[in-house]
Amino acid sequence: MMNRCFARTNMIPALAKVGVPTLVIAGSKDSVRLPSVTEGIARTIPGARYEVIEAGHFMPRTAPGALLTLIRDFLA
Repeated sequence: MMNRCFARTNMIPALAKVGVPTLVIAGSKDSVRLPSVTEGIARTIPGARYEVIEAGHFMPRTAPGALLTLIRDFLA
């Protein structure tokens, strides 16, 4: 039921209002949310940093080291 709720929710219009530093990460092997889709999301957020790592959809499982490196760098 929760997945249906998420599937029907469109937050894209709200992204242009994000006013904090934002890191958007795509997985190059993600077949659920393609990197091109993720890049479009990043472009909608003012000043967002967009990165692609070699990972699948669930990055903490498929590329934990690369994900952690990006997050640490972003927060530093």
